[in-house]
Amino acid sequence: MNEEVKKEIIAMMMRDKNTISNLQFGYCTDDLKKYIQLGGDINEIFDDRSLLHYALAYGHLYKTKIILSHPDIDVNKTDKYKDSALHNCLSNIMDDGFFKKLHCFKLAEEAGAKIIAYKYIDNSESLSFDIERLEKKLASFSEFVEIVKKLDEEDK
Repeated sequence: MNEEVKKEIIAMMMRDKNTISNLQFGYCTDDLKKYIQLGGDINEIFDDRSLLHYALAYGHLYKTKIILSHPDIDVNKTDKYKDSALHNCLSNIMDDGFFKKLHCFKLAEEAGAKIIAYKYIDNSESLSFDIERLEKKLASFSEFVEIVKKLDEEDK
């Protein structure tokens, strides 16, 4: 398939609201794999955020792994609000799916992602509060490690 055909298919995918919704919010990785296979920009911003922002914020473990394994991923790309995906994940980590999101957070952190938060530049206390909330939610680090090991075993 030549490059022009690939570009046209990507353009058609981006006009389809269901495809965009699946890329952002869906658990299914088919559209993401197709988008990458056709050469779609892994760092593209969709409705204010990148695919990594959405995967981390919603605890989509498989999508996170696929996105982080892409050679062109910018793990510290900021969204429209100048927040990194890791910060976005931390902001949403207290919602449902805590341990899935925490696992995604850990994978991104291991890939070199940093917490970048524009709104906290002059207010570091707010970011510290988020981290304190996260630490309180974890019963113990060893418990977290055991849960991550279980998730890793389930992925195999």
